[in-house]
Amino acid sequence: MQKRNITNYEIIIILLLLASVFMIIFPTIRYVEFADRADEGYYFRYAYTIANKGLVEFRNLFTGYIQNKENWVYPNPLRVGSIFITSLWFRLFGSSFLALAYLSFLSYLLFVIINYIFCSRVFDRETARNLSFLIIFSPLNMAMSRRALSDSLTTLFLGLSIWLFLEMIYKDKGILKRILFLAAFTSSILIKETCALLAIPFSLFLIIYKTRFKAKVKWSNLLYLLVYPAIIILPVYLLSSGSMLKIIEVARVVSSAVESNRYAVFYGAGPWFRYLIDFMLLSPWILVLAIGYVFYLAAKLEKIEIREGYFLTILLVTFFLFNFLTKNIRYIMFLDLPLRLFAVLMLKKITERISPRVSSILTFGLVALISLSDYINFSNLFLENGIYDPITFWLLKFRGIIP
Repeated sequence: MQKRNITNYEIIIILLLLASVFMIIFPTIRYVEFADRADEGYYFRYAYTIANKGLVEFRNLFTGYIQNKENWVYPNPLRVGSIFITSLWFRLFGSSFLALAYLSFLSYLLFVIINYIFCSRVFDRETARNLSFLIIFSPLNMAMSRRALSDSLTTLFLGLSIWLFLEMIYKDKGILKRILFLAAFTSSILIKETCALLAIPFSLFLIIYKTRFKAKVKWSNLLYLLVYPAIIILPVYLLSSGSMLKIIEVARVVSSAVESNRYAVFYGAGPWFRYLIDFMLLSPWILVLAIGYVFYLAAKLEKIEIREGYFLTILLVTFFLFNFLTKNIRYIMFLDLPLRLFAVLMLKKITERISPRVSSILTFGLVALISLSDYINFSNLFLENGIYDPITFWLLKFRGIIP
């Protein structure tokens, strides 16, 4: 009975928190100045075109993108999943930048909910509650939940993929969980093509799971990472574009356009630790605690748990891979999940050393303080100063570090 009461209490806290955040952030969306001539404008026009002219218009989107060089530095039509979902959203709620922003906000709320559900299953409800608090008040997640961009939608499906893959190999090895993972992971790639890179840390962890943890691994799981998604995605691309040559040409343009994209060259280049600077500017306590937990895990590598090893692999491998692409912190927004999870686990270790009896209360108190600090950062950077794209330059400028 007591356990059930505790469970109900934590769920009520999360629901009240979601309602509070809804009342704080949702009303501010109507005051956002959307970037009609930047990525937001392209996402809007893609969705508007498909919503009004039908799916057959996808072929003209591919043709127009290839023929007009001005389009090459903006979102490409390979993101058919994002365009399709937003066009359906337009048909339901009307075509506007506000509608796109509301979809981002819904994706943000759903991301918080799925993290609570899966974390409570894989770890425990206390960890899930604390993780939910930190993710709700993530400056990056809150900021992107107000924009007419696809980043919140991408983060939702990638977060779902990350949790489902862990459950698929660690907790629930049934066929249904594999199908759900395949649907989530394939959808994330169709929403944004760079999500395919997550197949690398997933595959690497399968090898670690087999060799380091001596677990029984079905190598058929690799099919759900490397083969089945391709079998689904390629026909979708062919039906959308109408030609394999168009797919190849768009892929070629996307891979080469970075060099001619002045914005990407000036604002998206930099050293490997640039992402660390960005996270430090947004959520300094989260980064410090997460790095502390990474070193803690490195010190006890021989005794590391499967769950911790999994998220460590996701964090480090993904961080390494995305350093080869244009560096923009919203492209790796989904790393808020392992970073904030490690921050929670680090706080728990610290408070257990201080006072095991009141560790839970101390941890929750510190989580609340960090959440308040993160909200202040969000308010200063994104509400007061109206940052559209959270690149290092703007974060440094509005922190007063550079003129």
